Amino acid sequence: MTDQRHDWQQVALGSVCRLQGGFAFKSAAFTDRGIPIVRMSNMKEAGLDLSDAVCYPDELLLGLERFLLEPGDLLLGLSGSIGFSAQVTEAHTPSLLNQRVGRFLVDESQLSVDFLAQLVKSASFQKTLRMLASGGAPANLSAKDVEGILIDLPTLKEQRRIAEILASIDQALVKTDAILAQTQEVKQGTMDLLLQKGIGHESFRQTELGELPASWQALPLKKVCKVNPGYRLNRGETYPYIEMAALDTTLPDIQYLLEREVKSPGGSRFKSGDVLFARITPCTENGKIGLVQDLPSNYGVGSTEFIVLSPSPEQILPEFLYYTVRSERVRSYAMSRMGGTTGRQRVPSEVFKEELQIALPPLDEQKRIGEILRGFDQKIAAEQRGRKGLQELKAGLSELLLSGQTRVVPSDACLCESK
Repeated sequence: MTDQRHDWQQVALGSVCRLQGGFAFKSAAFTDRGIPIVRMSNMKEAGLDLSDAVCYPDELLLGLERFLLEPGDLLLGLSGSIGFSAQVTEAHTPSLLNQRVGRFLVDESQLSVDFLAQLVKSASFQKTLRMLASGGAPANLSAKDVEGILIDLPTLKEQRRIAEILASIDQALVKTDAILAQTQEVKQGTMDLLLQKGIGHESFRQTELGELPASWQALPLKKVCKVNPGYRLNRGETYPYIEMAALDTTLPDIQYLLEREVKSPGGSRFKSGDVLFARITPCTENGKIGLVQDLPSNYGVGSTEFIVLSPSPEQILPEFLYYTVRSERVRSYAMSRMGGTTGRQRVPSEVFKEELQIALPPLDEQKRIGEILRGFDQKIAAEQRGRKGLQELKAGLSELLLSGQTRVVPSDACLCESK
């Protein structure tokens, strides 16, 4: 083992692979049957998604066979979402390469496609792509731009070992994502069931919200909470500030607090125990809802795009109110009432002030329901922390391995620090 990189080369990417551009398929020929076409809209941050792909008729394929994708092909987005990459699997074939999506044609005697897949996702390579992208909207890359990038190239054996190590972290991330998705699905199902059937009831009655436990009430939301209460705050004083990005799409916790001086009556006003509901697209659809807790001064200010719900504590617990408005029934209704111009649609405050009906159990059952659902949230939060740790490990290790600062021994799989 050596601590020098004498066996590495710095080469132009184009000397070990070529980036093939796709074909400009005519949209007039698109159908819902045939061979899926991989377009930029199918290149997602998480990989290739053909669930909504348009198709090209099989009978028109003659002469276009060179654009058929194969398992193992590595693709790169060249327009708009610059730098998104994906490897084609068996499940993605057959499919066709559209314009503005590139396919790496690799010289396998010099370059491992799995190593290239890790290199393309690295922070340094992504930074180079952004620097090379031409201006305008959307930004664009050319095959020549990408092929001209200089890369540090280890031996094939070391390339393969580096790819194996980084892929093992990717596999751990996939497993974590699967656990998160399953936990979130079970939580949503449990939440919708608990908010309709409660815990351990045998007697039910019909209401305008459907069948509810006999001891529950069906009543307007406005009976148990104030909507956009408009607290009076002292002008010139600094208060905790919550922006839209601080709301999570799954968990109740506010992710962080900023500070802002109150200079005018604008913006939302809230206090500890209030629920914030994002009313503008796409935040509403994404499920941005938060439960404000333990503000340093008890009061805070935030985005104008929040609907603030302040619970009456003698009737509804803050945590139960949060889970109620996160329920599928409430969110679906709110989204159905969105109006305004495309891309700037909003939920009118009247939805919460006048229209919404909720199912309300006694306070002790509200507490028990909240405890059950909080258990799911704690599990989700733990998995999210684990996922973040894996991402940080991947980023740090990628930088070390792909630059040669840390070397690997292909034969015994150990890592050795370069001096």
